[in-house]
Amino acid sequence: LEKITLPASALELGSYAFMGCSKLSELKIPENISTINEETFEFCWALKRIELPKNLKKIDQLAFYSSTEDAKLQIYYLGTEEDKNNIEILDTSNELQNAIWYYNQSMPVETPDPIQPVDPIEPIEPEPDGTLQPGETGYEDGFSYQINDDGKTCKIIKLNSYSGSEIVIPRDFHGYKVVCIGNGAFSRCQDLFNIVVPDGVTTIEDEAFEYCTNAQISLPDSIRTIGKY
Repeated sequence: LEKITLPASALELGSYAFMGCSKLSELKIPENISTINEETFEFCWALKRIELPKNLKKIDQLAFYSSTEDAKLQIYYLGTEEDKNNIEILDTSNELQNAIWYYNQSMPVETPDPIQPVDPIEPIEPEPDGTLQPGETGYEDGFSYQINDDGKTCKIIKLNSYSGSEIVIPRDFHGYKVVCIGNGAFSRCQDLFNIVVPDGVTTIEDEAFEYCTNAQISLPDSIRTIGKY
């Protein structure tokens, strides 16, 4: 994982969310995130720049531990120095203590635009065909998916096979709308370079993209929760 665009709708980053993403170089934290949890960016050795929202309230223990290897971490903080003094900072690692802070500044844009989600025209909402019941599992186009309790939506539980270096996750399977990327669904897919998550997905569970070390991931504005790792 080198670059990722977090949607403004994100409300929470789980502990260890980016732990071990050794190629991640920069990231903007959305304004609704108030806490950077423990070990969120631990071992992100290539991390050089990060933008923090003004309403950040807490940076937990080891959040940035061993997050920079060759240069000081640059932190672009959207609040004032006085606002920063009100943040509860529990991380005492050298990386954070020695970081260079820029106040009332957005992070300069130097990277190309992220991959844009497909289907810009609002599609018709799918209707389940009734072939599967809640809790049952289906298989299609290399994906395993499980029907949620509402009988209308599903979550991807595993990418079983793929060809090429890019994956565009379907919006639905037989009318069952994809709303969740499950635990470890794309774990160790190290040959993937581009992953496009469709609009409508609200949750990415723990370890969903663990060890996808080469991938750029495009997330939709519908995302609400991102789990650990």
